[in-house]
Amino acid sequence: MRKDNSEFITEFITKSGNFKKNRDYFAYVELDDMACWVLADGLDSSPDMLSAEIAAGSILNDFTENPSMKRRHIKKYIKNAHQALLHESRLMKLQSTVLVIVSDYSSLIWGSVGNARLYHLRNERINRKSKDHSIAQMLVDAGEVEEKRLNQHQERNNLTEYLGKDGTVKPYVSKKLRLKDDDFLLMCTSGFWENINDQELVNGLKEANDAKEFVEGLESKILNTGNDLDNYSIASIFIKKAFQEDKSRKKLYKKIAIFLIPILILGSGFFIYSKISKRRLAKTLKLKNIKKASTNNNEGDRLFKEGKYNKALIEYNKARNLYKKSQQKEKLVVVDKKIKETGRIIAGRKLEEDGDKSFTTGNYRDALSKYKEAKLNYLKAGEYNLSQIEDKLTKTNDTLKAINYENEGDLFFKSEELPVAMDKYMKALKIYRKNEMSAREKKVKADIQKIEKLITNNQRFSKAQEVEVTGDELFKLKDFKNAILKYTEAKIIYSELGMTEEVNSIKKKLRNIDVLKAATKAKEYETKADRYLEKKEYSDALANYKDAYKIFNTIGKEGSSTRVEEKIDKSERLIKAKELLAEGDALFKVKDFKNANLKYMKAELIYLNFGLTDKVKTIKKKINNVRDAESYLKAKDYERLADMQLESKKYEKALYNYGQANKIYSEINKSEASERIQKKIKKTKEAKDKFLFFF
Repeated sequence: MRKDNSEFITEFITKSGNFKKNRDYFAYVELDDMACWVLADGLDSSPDMLSAEIAAGSILNDFTENPSMKRRHIKKYIKNAHQALLHESRLMKLQSTVLVIVSDYSSLIWGSVGNARLYHLRNERINRKSKDHSIAQMLVDAGEVEEKRLNQHQERNNLTEYLGKDGTVKPYVSKKLRLKDDDFLLMCTSGFWENINDQELVNGLKEANDAKEFVEGLESKILNTGNDLDNYSIASIFIKKAFQEDKSRKKLYKKIAIFLIPILILGSGFFIYSKISKRRLAKTLKLKNIKKASTNNNEGDRLFKEGKYNKALIEYNKARNLYKKSQQKEKLVVVDKKIKETGRIIAGRKLEEDGDKSFTTGNYRDALSKYKEAKLNYLKAGEYNLSQIEDKLTKTNDTLKAINYENEGDLFFKSEELPVAMDKYMKALKIYRKNEMSAREKKVKADIQKIEKLITNNQRFSKAQEVEVTGDELFKLKDFKNAILKYTEAKIIYSELGMTEEVNSIKKKLRNIDVLKAATKAKEYETKADRYLEKKEYSDALANYKDAYKIFNTIGKEGSSTRVEEKIDKSERLIKAKELLAEGDALFKVKDFKNANLKYMKAELIYLNFGLTDKVKTIKKKINNVRDAESYLKAKDYERLADMQLESKKYEKALYNYGQANKIYSEINKSEASERIQKKIKKTKEAKDKFLFFF
């Protein structure tokens, strides 16, 4: 099998570019002795059908049923795809370009319609490049446009040939090209090649270590151009090892043929001589030989009926030789017919056995070929029970059909089209079960279970996403309790699916809820404290501010912490001011006016800093009261001194001190005291006048 003695590595990228839908399609199939790669670019805008997929599927189906590297067969593949698009173009014209590569693992042939392109790279240079069916290519071929301008020419997508056009299509099919180890084949649609030049492509090959790096590097180059990108597809086929024909065996066959020719010639001469001798001998032994031939013939018939064909053939050959010697032409014709029929049955059974071996080893195409040849031999043999070979043919055809379903399932699985892949695998499984192919059945079951698990996981992932989105909505509404329930449900699903990144994202959201809940609680404390502060309940305000500060500081809300810290300072200073007022009032009561005044002034300074004008006014009144109280005491001192001086008949001094007391009483609005002093002044003046009268 050529595939096992070669190594072809296929890597591909197909994306929608700046469009919503990707209308490109790439698929391939690798058989034991041949492989086929197909790249198609849909030119229509049908919302329901993908023309590229229809074209590629048609070609791969034709190839799988009849693998061939003949140019006429490849043209037929492409023309059948053209007919498939015309057949499906009932409501909307379906159109596509296509590029097909067929290889027997040692050489390749490609065919194309439209402007999907093939590059053959060898020794880090472009060895061959396919031409397309565009007006731009025609201008290049005519010498009117330079080759290097082709990729950006305005007529590069104006096609003269494409699948799905009216009438017939004329595909281009190349001659056979021999492959070498380390060759690269690059298949691409116009969405790729119009954004890159040949040198960039070669540089991409030099920079890459393998087929995957090659296509990924090329994709990076077109993404970095900044251009609006059409659908683009890049498929790289790296021929790590090409299949090598065994040339020494061919030479050996030629030598054997040359050696055998004279031997065959000599053998023929000997046969002629022997034949003449036997005819002479037959004249004397004719009757004996006829009798013996009849016995051999009858024994052959018996063995034939028992199904012992090899032994029957020996008897028939004995009879034939004897009839021939006896010149029994009529009987010779009959026995020759039996020999032919028996020989065909033996050959058929040998082919059938070989087919069984091929079937057992999994070489079903070879088995099918052997079974068909066996059936043909049986049919030529005349009456032969064909039920067994028919069953084997049916089973082999079914198996090949199932394998085709399985291969299609693999392709759709790789393209992540899981429902379609599941359908293909189920069809294959049904056939394997019907034909009791347990090994194949087991493999397909494993693929089906894998898809079921992926579908289940995808469904669970979608469910987790829905639950997470609900959690997000509840979070926005600040319904933290239910948001936590939803996030926790989503986290459990993500954990079971092994999706670490999503689990960490949910954990972060749960932490955000904790932080937001704490921040909300802290804000409640702060708001409550603000109300206490407004009501001048500074101790309660301080306690709540401290609770808020502790939470804000714990959850790392630096701005809020700083704001609340300032409010704590304000509350503490206002409490201090309140304490100073109380202390001032206490000192005022015991007439310690100096210290009372100091307390009042300190409290006043705090209230001034916070702009509390009503408090400042109150304190100013208290300070004025202290001043008035001090003045009153001073006036009282003047009054007492004057009283003593009046008693001592020191009238001038008494009048002076009464005057000082009266002045102070007037300034501090002590009208009663002022009236009392005025009476005392009058009394002192009268005493003075009386005293002067006697002297």
